[in-house]
Amino acid sequence: MTTLGRTMGRAWDLAAHYGVKGQCLNVRACEIAVLGLDVPGSAARDVITAECARAAAEDGCDVILLGCVGMADLAADISSRIGVPVVDGVAAATTMVKSLVAMGLKTSTRSEFAAPIPKDVSGLLKDFALT
Repeated sequence: MTTLGRTMGRAWDLAAHYGVKGQCLNVRACEIAVLGLDVPGSAARDVITAECARAAAEDGCDVILLGCVGMADLAADISSRIGVPVVDGVAAATTMVKSLVAMGLKTSTRSEFAAPIPKDVSGLLKDFALT
């Protein structure tokens, strides 16, 4: 679930880039701008919940992923209302990073993650050279 329909293409691109496009049944938009998600008294929560319910019914999805940080506090409420697990993407990402840190893992220093090969720098940028 994303905010505006114009971001749906990017959502599909990201799903493909991260190798999960095949597990994604659909990308839907609630047509509420990010800043409109937090307006007191707005119908944003009901609109998002209704779109999530349609996704569960029409797309047959087992899980819904909220793709905007502005929707973070809605996951538990929407899940209880529509009977399908709803994942807060920000909480999922930060929990994953926390688990990697807790396991003591760090970025590799080999292959493409290795430090760049030192090279001579001259001219205008010579004072910025790594020594």
